[in-house]
Order: sequence, then structure tokens, then C-alpha cells
Amino acid sequence: MSFDISEYELVETSALTIQNPRGDGDLLVNGKPVVFTLYSPGTAQYVQAEHKANNASTFRMQSMLRGKSVKNQSELSTEELAAKLAAVTASIENFPVEGGALAIYANPKLCYIRKQVVQYLDDLGNFTKPSPTN
Repeated sequence: MSFDISEYELVETSALTIQNPRGDGDLLVNGKPVVFTLYSPGTAQYVQAEHKANNASTFRMQSMLRGKSVKNQSELSTEELAAKLAAVTASIENFPVEGGALAIYANPKLCYIRKQVVQYLDDLGNFTKPSPTN
């Protein structure tokens, strides 16, 4: 029997059903759940988005150390996070917002969606293959 490393790799994408702001059920639009399909941390899309976000954060920090004023730091941080999350969102079902994923993540009144996505991405278990049943 040969060893197959692919059995241990993360899957490319995983679907997150968004919960309503109260957290007591699915977020529904016209009776259908809102589902975000996200690229896993093991994909090129995620790695590129992470790299871009880290570069922006590093640049901002270096500017501050050099005495340059960085205006609206919290706003920039939110924009960078929104851009990263939009880059790792493969698709969105049943939430037809103009501007797509970036508009959703950048909207402070939809912060509950952003928080759910961040939490989901942080749990690698969401991107594992189902265990074989015996």
C-alpha cells in the first residue's frame, strides 16, 4: 500500500452558511440561505491575499516608525481586511449586493458577516476532506 499525501491536504474551497445577526438561524434572503464559498488557506488565492495584506500592514507600520502620519489607521485596516476577504471569496449565493464581496465586507453594518467569515477561515477543520466511513 502506497502513501497518498493528497488525503491529508486541505480542500480548495468550503461553503459557509451565514448566520443572521442574532446568531439564532441562517441569514435568509427570499427564503434561501446566504452561502459564501471561500478559498482555503492552502490555495494560491489565499496565499496571495495574505501576502498583499501583510505587505500593506508592514508598509503602514514602517511609515509610522519613520514619523510619517498615517491617517485613518483603523479605516485603512478595515479596508485591507475587506480586500483580503473579498480576494478569498470564491462566490456568494443569495445575497446580490452591488459591488459584490468587497462591498459586503467593507460595510460596517454587515460586520457580523465579516466576523463569521474570519472565524471560519481561521478554523482549518472547515477545509479538510470528510473522514472515510468504516
